[in-house]
Formats: sequence, structure tokens, C-alpha cells
Amino acid sequence: MSFETEVLQLTNQFRSENGRSPLKLNVELNATAYGHSKDMAQQDYFSHTGKDGSRPWDRAKRVGYEARAMGENIAAGQSTPQQVVQGWINSPGHRANLLNASYTELGVGYYYLANDTGSVNYNRYWTQMFGSGDTNPSTNLPSPSPSPNPPPSPSPAPSPTPTAPIRYEAEQLQLSGYKIESTSNSSASGGRQISLKDTGKTTGKATGVFNGRAGNYLVKISYFDESDGVSNATVTVDGQSKSFKFDRNLPSAGAERTARAWRTTHAQIALQPGDRFEIAGKLDRGEMARFDYIEFAPVQKQAVSPAFKDETVSQIDSFNPGVDSPAGLNAAGLIDLRQSDLNQDGQVDQKVSLTFDTIRSDAAFSNSVGFYAVANESGAIVNPDTDELIQPGDAEYASAALKQRLPNVQLQRNTDQLTAEVDGDVLLAPFIVANGTADTFLSENPSNQNNQRNGDAVNAYFAFGSANPGKASHVKTLGGATLGFEDQGIGSDRDFNDFTFKVEMTAA
Repeated sequence: MSFETEVLQLTNQFRSENGRSPLKLNVELNATAYGHSKDMAQQDYFSHTGKDGSRPWDRAKRVGYEARAMGENIAAGQSTPQQVVQGWINSPGHRANLLNASYTELGVGYYYLANDTGSVNYNRYWTQMFGSGDTNPSTNLPSPSPSPNPPPSPSPAPSPTPTAPIRYEAEQLQLSGYKIESTSNSSASGGRQISLKDTGKTTGKATGVFNGRAGNYLVKISYFDESDGVSNATVTVDGQSKSFKFDRNLPSAGAERTARAWRTTHAQIALQPGDRFEIAGKLDRGEMARFDYIEFAPVQKQAVSPAFKDETVSQIDSFNPGVDSPAGLNAAGLIDLRQSDLNQDGQVDQKVSLTFDTIRSDAAFSNSVGFYAVANESGAIVNPDTDELIQPGDAEYASAALKQRLPNVQLQRNTDQLTAEVDGDVLLAPFIVANGTADTFLSENPSNQNNQRNGDAVNAYFAFGSANPGKASHVKTLGGATLGFEDQGIGSDRDFNDFTFKVEMTAA
């Protein structure tokens, strides 16, 4: 049995279990799906938008398929039909496509690229293309002779992943331009940091050699973002450089606790013992580009955690390609700017402009919505007090997340439109505070106890179900670049219209 046929059978089994009619395999949708899987593999990308700018409905129309409703699921990295279909089932956006009663036909495309050496290297690429019935059947493609895809090679057993982060104090590195600074009010580990103050230099470097086990690591830097300037920094690990600015302007002008900051510079990088790393800083006015340490936290290789994306487009009378989801907004409502290049200069954007409009609320509560940075798709964040990762479901997650919210993004029902400039190369997750603001939540219910039976409790809800009272997600992408929120944990109607808005990303 081919992989395509097996995906169809598993999809129809799931539809049958949920009272949906089975889908029929369509030759044109098959061609569309296979073409997109092959294109993603060979052109080194993972997106519903092709390298030529095409969307799913564009590609279907090219082979003669037109319908009033279409949808697309894509995935990468899974070895078997069972894995990929189960992954789609577990994701709300993909599940909605699988169970959409409007769809009657399906195309499946699987492509295996053994020597996948680009920046997107999952090896295995999957596409499902759904349709509600061809309204232009005279253009049907002839049935092709089956051509089996290369069988997937067995997934290699992952190397043991070390568990403890590896930290290098900045003052222990080889310094050029920098000097070691020790002050009475320093909150740096060991009470010492590196600084450009009184060096006669405007720039400096700190270099070191990685001596941990071979593996994949998240790289984090600890520094001091002061109120007296906007320093520049570049962190280079094994030749891969990431730059950022000290532009948070925290309320101190030195190495004090209130100026201490952390930043993930590399979400995932493969390292070997002997790889070199470098911290480079440039002072600005009174801000001396101070650094405390660099840390390497082991992570599983991302390709082992397969990727999924979904796309749905509905039409009433005519083909309408205007329903879209922007690059960077995923089904869980996360804004992924880690690889954004909106100005198309070949570099990851340092700054991105987010515009929030069409803001509506049908809720009785007066709610507020914001965003915060997470370390990965699972929603982990860095505790600013202990410098450790906090996972959704941990007791302190809600309060830690809201303490790190973007200060320039607060949406309420009376917000007309908001445009905010944010850092690029980050992953942003949304939250909604039901019946209040983030400040109200932190003062009245920081442990996020679910007391909405009283009618006046202030609760925070997140895109990660394990972080919420009731353990269900309260965020959903609704199509057309729109996010929807649910503001009740008890008696929720799950319509995700308690707070909605559109988000657009442009180069800053």
C-alpha cells in the first residue's frame, strides 16, 4: 500500500469516528499535493506559500481543480503515515481540516529527499489538499501511472542529550577591549561582569571555546540593558551571528538587578567540542555594553519534533484567494519571527512592525490581550529571577509570562488600531486577561486560581492548554490573519469570539 493511500485510509477512519463522510482521492488534488511536497523539499522551505508566491488554491487551479472550499495541511519530518496523521489530529487547525464537512475529496503528496542539506532539512515532506468538489471537471488530469516514492530510511536513534546547561562567565573568557568590572551593587553572578567603562574603547569582544558534548543547544546571553543608552551586541556561535540592541531601557544605569536582562540568540544550533563563540559589544552614551555570561542549554534536534501547518480557505460563489494566513502566524496563534526576512535583505530582521486592527469583543468581560516571548513552541520561558526555564503548567508560569509581556502591546476592546515595533528573531505567544488587565492580574490573582464562579475573578489564559485553568487552549487562529480568544474557563462556549483581531507583520 502506498503512503498516499494509507494517509487517505487513516483520514477517513478518523472522519468516520467523528460522524463525517469519507473523502475520495482526487487525481488533480494528488498532483497539487505531491507537487508542493516536492517543491518544499527541493526549494528548501516549509510554508503554504510557494517560492513563486503561490497559495494552495493557486496551485490547484493550475492543474484544473476549482472548488468553493479548499484546505491544506502540511507537515515535515514524520517517517510514517500513522505519525503524520496523528500529528494532524492532535493539532486544532489541522483537525478542523480533517473533519470539515464541506470537503468531499482529498489529494495526498509525500516526498522524500535523502540528501536534504539546506536550512530546512526535514527530509520527509507531506501535503494534504482538501476540496469540496471540482466545479470545472472538464479539465481533469488523466490518471497517472503510480510511481512509488523513495521509502523513508529508518530514523536514526538520537544521540543522548545532555540535560544541564553549560555556562561560561564573561569574565572568564578571552577579552579584547573589555575589562572585568566589580561593583558593590552588581547583580551579576559572582558579582563581576565585563564592561567597556574606563577602557578607552568603544567596542570589545569576549571569545571562548565550547567544551560540552556534541549536540543541539539553545544559546542564551545575560546582559544589562540600562536606561542610559542603546548599546549594540553580536553573539557569534560556530560562525552563526545574531545581533541585537540593548533597547529595553530598564530602570537602572549600571549592573543592578533592575537592569538585568536575558536574550535567546540562537534557538537551536548544532555544536561540537572545540567550536568557538564570541560576544561583541559596542557602547552607546552611558551604557557600557555589560555582559554577565553566555549559556548553552541542550535541546532535542528540531527535526525530531516534526513540523505542521494548516491552511483553510472558504468560498461562497466564486474563487476568492483573499483569505490568507500571514507567514509567521501559526495555528496555535504564535507569531514566529525567528527566521523573518520581511525586508528581503537576506538577513533575519532585527526589528519587525506588528499592526493589530479589526479589534472586536463580544464578551461581557472587559478583557485585555498581549504577547510575551517564549523559548520554543512548547511555551517555555525564562524566569527572570532564577534564570531557569519555566514550562506551561508550572505554578509560577502565568505570573512570570505576564511580567515579561511586551510593554508596547496591550489590546482592549476600545483599541482602534495599534502598531508596535518589536524585536525580530523571537517567538511571541499571546495571552488574554479575562475581566481585567495584566497589572490587575499580577496584583489580584498571580497564581491564576480559577475563581470565575464568583463572576469577578481575573484570570490569564494562554495558547498552551497546560498553562490554563481547565487545561484547554484559549487561543485559536480563525483564518484571514485573525486570532480569536476564549475568556472563560468555566461554562465556556468555545466560540473564540470573546476577543478577536487581525495581525499584520511588516519590516520596521
